Amino acid sequence: MTAQNSATVVKIVDGVMVMSLMEARKPLVWRIEVDKINAASLEIEGDDEAGYTLKLVEAGGASQDVAVFDAMDDAKAVLAQATQELLGVSSGAVGSSCCAPRVHAAGSSGKMHGFFAALTALIVLVVLVVAFASPPKTGVNNVSVVAPTASSVGSAGGQGEAVSADDFLNNR
Repeated sequence: MTAQNSATVVKIVDGVMVMSLMEARKPLVWRIEVDKINAASLEIEGDDEAGYTLKLVEAGGASQDVAVFDAMDDAKAVLAQATQELLGVSSGAVGSSCCAPRVHAAGSSGKMHGFFAALTALIVLVVLVVAFASPPKTGVNNVSVVAPTASSVGSAGGQGEAVSADDFLNNR
């Protein structure tokens, strides 16, 4: 599988990604085992004045400069070609290489994990809102308490006076 953009070539052969970077400030051929890219990402950093550096950033944060380009478009083209090659290896479309390792393009699995984490958080939030927004459940249904009035208490006592429970229940 080969991806080409004028003088730049990115190809994966026998588990090794080879990048021929002829449009870099210092043209070079860069090689890395695909297994080492598994937990790393390729990133572009820089500006028009200093140039655009294509870097390999490992999961621990250590980085390795691959090449410096004068134009952002040249660096993006190399990054796009590397992505196409890595996706080809990941999907098994490597062709003659029967034993190429399966890899994920940098950041793609992280985006899916982030999506599922956000979805889970949203579901939990909705459940909590529904649980706290609904009236509290007491366990006793259809029970109402009626305060006694002077007429319902009868001769056992007037309003504001203490009445025994037996007197109250007998005079209802």
